[in-house]
Amino acid sequence: IEPSQNSSALLMGETQAGEYKLVIRQGSETVETETLGYEGPNLVISSVDDNWSGNALESVTMTVENTGDLPARVKDGAYEINDTQTDEHLYTVIPAEESVPVEISNEWGGTTIGEPGPIDGTVILNTTDGQLSTEFSEVLDPASLSIERVDPYWSGNAFEQVDVRVRNTGDLPTTANVTVEHQGETVATTGNGIIDPDESELFEASPAFSAYQVDSGGQAELDVYVNSASGQVSDSFEHDIAGADVSLESVD
Repeated sequence: IEPSQNSSALLMGETQAGEYKLVIRQGSETVETETLGYEGPNLVISSVDDNWSGNALESVTMTVENTGDLPARVKDGAYEINDTQTDEHLYTVIPAEESVPVEISNEWGGTTIGEPGPIDGTVILNTTDGQLSTEFSEVLDPASLSIERVDPYWSGNAFEQVDVRVRNTGDLPTTANVTVEHQGETVATTGNGIIDPDESELFEASPAFSAYQVDSGGQAELDVYVNSASGQVSDSFEHDIAGADVSLESVD
């Protein structure tokens, strides 16, 4: 202890449970002794959060609580879903009487699930206080499509194209295409496009060879269908069709 100081630190490494005798000597003379007792660390997982992006499990975060009187360390951990395991080396110290978040993540972008329904997972943490384990569960909804916007393009009475924006509010991706019909006749289609969870995709549907001519006057209604494995959703748009302009110029 330096002059004018009344404290000093003693490095003990990873302290184990038990009794320790602290002896303070000045030269060869014992000045003070004290016995310190520790019961050791006591780690528990108090909460678990599974973090998803659509149908990909990106990480699992546990809150590890130490209710003991000595610190402990999380050395490594793993989570498993659908017989797929993700491991990670860890070095997380949990001080006595504190709670610390511990995360296991998949550095390759997440563990992807291909089918809707309930998902059950397990987590294991190896610590200096022994092994901890917990479980988590999630329910993945199938793809769910909705039409956000329909923007048709006409040239007079000729239908040229319609832009259809489709959103997927489900948890799984799906493949979809768009069909446009007039009075039951298919007048425009698109190829297939993949719509990821919580994303939208723009489909541009146009007649295969030339603009579709609507000859009858009045109001033309065209139906838009979005087709996918998760079902079909539809919308429609209308356009005022000009009738033929016929006039009698002369009679002989």
